Amino acid sequence: MSVPNFQALAANAPTSLPGPAVTFADLKRALLNHWQIASTFVGTIVILVTSYVFQLPNVYTSTCTIQVDRKISAPVKIDKEIPSGGADSPQAITEFMRSQQRILTSRAIAERVIKRLTLGENQDFNPKYRGLSVYLQTFIAIRGLFIGPEEASDANLGDPDDPLNPPLAPEMEELIKEYYKDLEASQIKNSNVFDIAAKTTSRQLSVRIANAHAEEYSNFSLEQRFSLASKSADYLQKEADKLKLRLAESEEILQKYREETSLSTTPDSEQKVLEDLRSQLAKSRSELAQFEERYLEKHPKLIAARSTSAKLEKEVKEREDALMALRSKTVGYDALNRQIEADRVLFKNVLEKLKELNVQSSVATTNITVVDKAKIATEKSGPSRVKTIALSAIAAMLLATGLSLGLELTNQTIRTPEDIATTLAAPFLGYIPHCKSQSAGLKLLAKDQEVDRALMESYRTIQAVLRYQPESADARVILITSACPDEGKTYNAVHFARSYAEIGFRTLLIEADLRRPSIPRITGLGETPSLIAACSPDATGEPDLMALSQKTTIPKLRVIVAGGSTLASPEILSSNRFREILAVARKTFDRIVIDTPPLGALGDVLGLTTLVDGVIWVTRFGKVKKRIVKTAFERLHQIKANILGVVINDLDRKRVGASYYYDYNRYGGDYYNTEKKSPKPRASASPTISPLHAQGVVNDQSPTTHNQPQSIVDNLNPNGYQGTIKNQKIKVTIIKPPGQS
Repeated sequence: MSVPNFQALAANAPTSLPGPAVTFADLKRALLNHWQIASTFVGTIVILVTSYVFQLPNVYTSTCTIQVDRKISAPVKIDKEIPSGGADSPQAITEFMRSQQRILTSRAIAERVIKRLTLGENQDFNPKYRGLSVYLQTFIAIRGLFIGPEEASDANLGDPDDPLNPPLAPEMEELIKEYYKDLEASQIKNSNVFDIAAKTTSRQLSVRIANAHAEEYSNFSLEQRFSLASKSADYLQKEADKLKLRLAESEEILQKYREETSLSTTPDSEQKVLEDLRSQLAKSRSELAQFEERYLEKHPKLIAARSTSAKLEKEVKEREDALMALRSKTVGYDALNRQIEADRVLFKNVLEKLKELNVQSSVATTNITVVDKAKIATEKSGPSRVKTIALSAIAAMLLATGLSLGLELTNQTIRTPEDIATTLAAPFLGYIPHCKSQSAGLKLLAKDQEVDRALMESYRTIQAVLRYQPESADARVILITSACPDEGKTYNAVHFARSYAEIGFRTLLIEADLRRPSIPRITGLGETPSLIAACSPDATGEPDLMALSQKTTIPKLRVIVAGGSTLASPEILSSNRFREILAVARKTFDRIVIDTPPLGALGDVLGLTTLVDGVIWVTRFGKVKKRIVKTAFERLHQIKANILGVVINDLDRKRVGASYYYDYNRYGGDYYNTEKKSPKPRASASPTISPLHAQGVVNDQSPTTHNQPQSIVDNLNPNGYQGTIKNQKIKVTIIKPPGQS
């Protein structure tokens, strides 16, 4: 018999799960496998959110609309920096609107409204008058365990010099926080209009808060303007008093300086006299030039002209010297005089500005206009219970999907054919679905025991795969084992033996698990005759298998039970007597199924692998870690055992969904779960293909009517035929087993 090349299988098997990303199929499988956890999680979240939102009171919103006109904040521009873009530039307008937004949401405005409406004593506003829900109380208690009591921050101290952020008492600070939870001031885009929206559980309170906030904002702005005007007037009044005093002092100093320097005239008047003398001198010199050309030296007119000219030159010289002396005396005088004139102009301007401020202070004007006052809301604005529940359900489903995917990716047990290929590098034979007989302690071979036809069809499918794959086609003696106890190897051994017997094979089931025998318990058979007694040192002669084995309710199935537990299991299973029993069984029976102890815990199985034709490995779905199964499985590889394949046992389709057992769920499961519905007869004479046909073989519906072992395809046309499974055509190839005509 050829042994499959497991080294080649291991070399071709992927070393990791294919694909770097999670696919939709992975998500679907994760949800199907963990649907109970996911549904419980989603249901819990939705129930908690639903119960919470229905405890919340209705909220009503009232909105007051105001218009803020841009004006210069300071009535007097003293040392005020003008923006580079001009007073009406977009940048200046934007900055102004931002400042108004901050004022609207300032603590100062909130404090004024709270005091005006006495909100600290209002049951619809103050949190301490509201009944806290169970959820909120639980949250506060848990938060206190980790965070502790909240301490007042430095921001609560405020700034005494900032009117928008004044120092507040702790109680007022809490009220302001609660206030701005219920109020929102927002600017309408590209406009100078603001909406003030108040949300409370009382219709009337929402209206009062929205309108009061707008009024207090306007009053605050007006008070700020009055305060600034008053400060400016005080400043200008002080400056005017200083200028008046300085002007009087300057005039007194000027008068004293004039008296000390004996200034009877001014340089300007002297300059004017000097200019007249220079004009006369120029005229005299012109006449002298004419007389010199006309008259002789001794002429009286020439002599008179020369005398007049000389006199004028002397007088001009004296006047120039006197002007120079006068100017040196009047330098200090001119400086004092200019200072007096400047102080006089400044004093006049200050008096004019002071008069303007007094006029502005007497007129109560503001740049804030109420466009629409808040009105009582006719409908509630929240909470949106349906939306909240829907969003929580969506969020919970997303979290549940992630949780399921995480559980799926971190699961290290054998569950899929891919797990078998990557971990064990062995053929996958099929799934065995969960059946009540696996957990209810039913007698599998009892006379009145109802047969689970879907379960038996799974074994027949695996059996057919074994018969028609080259490595296991000639396997007559099959050993069944597992890595750990409670994986269902004995349960599967009984059903494998039964499935062989039901299709016409003379089958012997040997209980070789001599440490924890359980076949009598799960089948209802007796404890004697037994394998332990048959292999005792006193036993002689050729074994009589008919006397050693017990009949069952299945005509062609006989069972050899262990007959109790013993620690001498290795000695018995390696004895010559057991070999003789097995040799006689090969001559008498067509199929021999041996139930053995788990390989992961004991080494009893290793000696039997040389006596059997193949090994079927049973692992329970999602029970044993991959590393444990792999360690035990490698022991079979080391002794080069003929491993026929791996069966995944106890797949609960109701618990994990159909993703691991799609073919059965689609064909076999639907077929056997509708026994009450009789299918309508077809007009065609072609038989309907069973689930076994989909794998290339057909179950013989009446195997017990033949005296010899039958092929399960004996009744088919040797040339094959066309059958239909749910509108899908397949072709069945007929393969006759050895020894049949």
